[in-house]
Amino acid sequence: MERLLKKAKHSAAPKPAPSFATHEGASDAVAVPITPSPNPVPAPTTGRPVVTYELRALLTEVELYDAYRLRYEVYRRLGYLQSCNKSEAEMDIYDLSSVPFGAFDAATGELVGTLRLIKPEPQLEYDHLIAHVLAECFDTELTRQALEPRPRSLPSIVSDEIERQIEAFNTPRFAVYEFSRFIIHPDHRFSNVSRGLGILGMAHAMRSGPAVFIAGCLPEHNRLYASYGFVKLPYSGLDHFDTVNRLANTLICRSDALPRPMRARIDELVGSMASGAVEHAHELSRDSRAIFRFAAPRRARRDMMEW
Repeated sequence: MERLLKKAKHSAAPKPAPSFATHEGASDAVAVPITPSPNPVPAPTTGRPVVTYELRALLTEVELYDAYRLRYEVYRRLGYLQSCNKSEAEMDIYDLSSVPFGAFDAATGELVGTLRLIKPEPQLEYDHLIAHVLAECFDTELTRQALEPRPRSLPSIVSDEIERQIEAFNTPRFAVYEFSRFIIHPDHRFSNVSRGLGILGMAHAMRSGPAVFIAGCLPEHNRLYASYGFVKLPYSGLDHFDTVNRLANTLICRSDALPRPMRARIDELVGSMASGAVEHAHELSRDSRAIFRFAAPRRARRDMMEW
């Protein structure tokens, strides 16, 4: 775990602006030339400096560990943690079936936000990375939390009735995904970076076709999710979510019924992914912008990892 901590601290150090975007795989780094964005972000009009965020899938054990520690920190502050561990990392069995995304402050390299897109099936490109994190932490309690039996295909399906209502809502039988661990560091909550993460998560899923998204949400956050196109699952109320020990709603949305501005941004991002672009720029607000990076983790032998 000490090596993970040292590497995490090093990765968050400020870096000079390079002429190449470096996407680290599990054992090496690939330098990908950055081409000019077809939709450059306009300069701000408020007189305040623009904060730039890099949004992308997490690619390494260190990035995963940073995300798990951010989740632990925020959940501990909010009183959501159900059990502690010496590694101070928040994990569960659904991480093995998730594509994790991160928002990084481009000026410092610091991870400031997370989102995981849970899929019904295991994500084999991440199982070896998670195994390496658990091996480095050598934490019995964390391993138990990460590998305990999976009660449902998705965590927001907290009962048979919720599952029946999701099936009734999903009449076209689209693939079903879950938004989970949607967390922004308190210092960056007013930057609209959460919207960028939401767009990226939906675009990733919708590359494969239309989709249904669900999420467990405290009532006070329903309005935020409504801006993404989520509605309260019909014929459902407040249910107890064991993961946070709170009463919450199950929210749902279909990709063919998203708000028009949201759908336009997602379609633009999906188009960039399909074109083979390595990045896509998007204005989040007058004071912040997102640079989406497109890459995926690659399998590699553990003995080639440089710590």
